[in-house]
Amino acid sequence: MNLILLITVLILICCSELYFCIYFSLLKFKHKKIPLNRKYIKVMHWLFFISILCILYGYFIEPYWIEVTHITIRSPKLKNGSLRIVHLSDFHSSDGVRNEGKLPGIINPLKPDLLVFTGDAVISKAGIPVFCRAMSSLEAGIGKFAVLGNTDALNSLKNRIFENTGFKVLNGDKVAFEKGGTSFIITGLQSFYPHVTETNVFQQYPILHDLKPSSYNILLLHSPDLFNTLDCGIDLFLAGHTHGGQVSLLLTGSLFSHSKYGYISGEYSKNDALLYVNRGLGVEKGGWHGARFLCRPEVTVIDIVPQEQ
Repeated sequence: MNLILLITVLILICCSELYFCIYFSLLKFKHKKIPLNRKYIKVMHWLFFISILCILYGYFIEPYWIEVTHITIRSPKLKNGSLRIVHLSDFHSSDGVRNEGKLPGIINPLKPDLLVFTGDAVISKAGIPVFCRAMSSLEAGIGKFAVLGNTDALNSLKNRIFENTGFKVLNGDKVAFEKGGTSFIITGLQSFYPHVTETNVFQQYPILHDLKPSSYNILLLHSPDLFNTLDCGIDLFLAGHTHGGQVSLLLTGSLFSHSKYGYISGEYSKNDALLYVNRGLGVEKGGWHGARFLCRPEVTVIDIVPQEQ
């Protein structure tokens, strides 16, 4: 929070300097008896005021304002009943609690069958107890599953990140279960640097060849980019990593993207497969990355139901 406050103060100072430079330039014109356009001055005042409000909102309000997104997927593979998945991603937990403490009150009343986390749990050693405390308090009827993100895979304490949380970390292994007469398989791949290609991911993870076409297959990824090339009978890809761009403008859209294929947030489809990219719960640190603007932190609720329901 101290870093965010410092960055905000610096931005306010820069805006103020720009404002006063323009203002004093206008005064010089006035002293030279050049008429001033009062409407122009009012617009300048309002733009300055609105920009300050947007900066304050982006740093101190939106990063803490969680949005619960509900989507429904209809599949002919489901016979009876439904499967509810709650999808979380990108906490970037540190020594201070940001949104982690709000999760039990949001997620547990939703009664998910599966709770999945698609990577980037912590950014510091001090964030591990914050993350573990939040995740251990979350409930799921069938199970809780996770994959490692890039910040997790490079963390020397990565084996402790999910300790005593009840989450099973998947990396090329799969879990099969049945609900309502439908067979489900969930598997996961940890984050890679450099990014893997379709060819070597099959070499490293032959389990992707063994998925049953009759089952509803779910794959957890950190980066969504493999969706562009990976075609192995997966019905639902779940990913994070992008933070939804974190800062989005009305005309230009997201200012930042960690996806070279433009998978920034929400739903994407290809053939019969669906990708959902979660915007994450935390923020990246430093500069504008410490803010969220028109890109609220997200908890995604996915209901998979029969085709005719």
